[in-house]
Amino acid sequence: LLLDNLEQVIEAAPELSALLQSCPNLTLLVTSRELLRIQGEVEYSVPPLAEPEAISLFCERSQLEPSEEIAELCARLDSLPLAVELAAARTKALTPAQILERLSQRLDLLTGGRDADPRQLTLRTTIEWSYELLSPTEQQLYARSSVFAGGCTLEAAEEVAEADLDTLQSLVEKSLVRFSNARYWMLETIREFAAERLEASGEAPTVAAMHGGFFVELANRNPRDPGLADLLELERDNMRGAMAWSLSEGRFEDAHRLAIAYGFLSVSHGPLSEGRSWLGAVLQHTSGVPAALRQRALQRATGLAERQGDLGAARALAEESLAAARAIGDPEAIGSALLSLGVVEGSDEDMDRAEMLHREALEVFSANGNDSQVRMTLGLLGWLAIARGDYSQAQEFCEEALRMARDAGDMRSALHAVSNLGHALARTGRLEEALGLQREALLIAQEIDPTAVADTLIEIASVAVERSDYEPAAVLAGASAALHEATESKFDRVGLVMFEDVVQVSDGQLGSDHARRLTVRGRKMTSEECVAFALGYIDHGR
Repeated sequence: LLLDNLEQVIEAAPELSALLQSCPNLTLLVTSRELLRIQGEVEYSVPPLAEPEAISLFCERSQLEPSEEIAELCARLDSLPLAVELAAARTKALTPAQILERLSQRLDLLTGGRDADPRQLTLRTTIEWSYELLSPTEQQLYARSSVFAGGCTLEAAEEVAEADLDTLQSLVEKSLVRFSNARYWMLETIREFAAERLEASGEAPTVAAMHGGFFVELANRNPRDPGLADLLELERDNMRGAMAWSLSEGRFEDAHRLAIAYGFLSVSHGPLSEGRSWLGAVLQHTSGVPAALRQRALQRATGLAERQGDLGAARALAEESLAAARAIGDPEAIGSALLSLGVVEGSDEDMDRAEMLHREALEVFSANGNDSQVRMTLGLLGWLAIARGDYSQAQEFCEEALRMARDAGDMRSALHAVSNLGHALARTGRLEEALGLQREALLIAQEIDPTAVADTLIEIASVAVERSDYEPAAVLAGASAALHEATESKFDRVGLVMFEDVVQVSDGQLGSDHARRLTVRGRKMTSEECVAFALGYIDHGR
């Protein structure tokens, strides 16, 4: 017995249970937008179409050939069969690209034909049908949940939307909210309707303020907290929404806190340009922003600009950051600003000024007992020694920094120290020891810094050339260059010299065509594949 759309008369579900007990040979196939919750029920969720299926359905209905625009359109429609069919019907008057341009109006733009079920004339009527079946409490939570972009945790739903677990579970069972990987989320088409309901309710400003406050608290966490970067990545869209709201409402202190955290996320997971853009936007506003907080934002913006090789902008930001730190009189801020300016000068090949700034920062950190910054500064002094070709001094600096970092369990400081030490040993012919250190650096970098993965790969490629392993060197060079492009970062001075040397030697030893094919192979690898390839080479010589 087939029963379709049973959610209309869900109260009749217990009678079906009695019917099954009376007719043991009877099988019921029931479609419903929510579970029946009766004995013997086996749930089969109906997910959206897979991407190829959605594209195929669109092309079948529209009689068009597959294209990038159609693929993007289907993805933006969450691959919902009804939405895809309605969009295909619009191709009699609009191209797929034109439909994409108007997709913000999707709830009314996409309409069915004269023979369509009244509930399926538009996406709006389809979703509204489900909405009207909700209780007032469920309607309220559904609307409030639209404030989350990219989903949320249970904790966030409880604090921001004042959700209770039973109501939230009910929305999941009625297919208006999805639950996976410990997060609650909506398809964007469903969320758009919910946002309209939130606006109509008059609660939008209050809910947006609670949303912003929740993510400001997240932004205030210590960047050294384990797993913070991965947590921020999950909340990337929510962070964007909170920043935009804070700026629009003139809450510039909150916007600074969010942008600083987003800059940290950009360093850890990219893209650098977006982090710079948000920091640039908030730094235009000073009203109500504590001087110390603004200095931290300048500091973060400096690091992002330097990583992208925009040294003019980085120097201006670093100098403003240092002036602000001196005006505040905070030794820790002064030391950090000196260190950042020193990094910029080193990247611009003014090694004498860079060393002077680093040593001044080291004095400040040592005087204040800031061991974490002391070991970071020692590692950077090691890099300066490498850039000057003084590998003996580089080894001294890096060994001390690495010893301190390992004792403290400071992975970020250990990353730079161990990689720089590996470079110094490689330059003095200790290739096997160097590879072992770069292996350690690669594993740390994989966890905390994608840019450092790219830097470590070129270090390994350089050692591979010294060992006459030209094929893996060419692959690793291509992988390193591609990762830098993906993270919108650039090789530093030392890394660029290594990259150019690896490419030149590989071309000469393998022939340019073969070397180019290997480089392209490396460029096509994912970050995980690059790391696996490098580890395979170090461990097994392949």
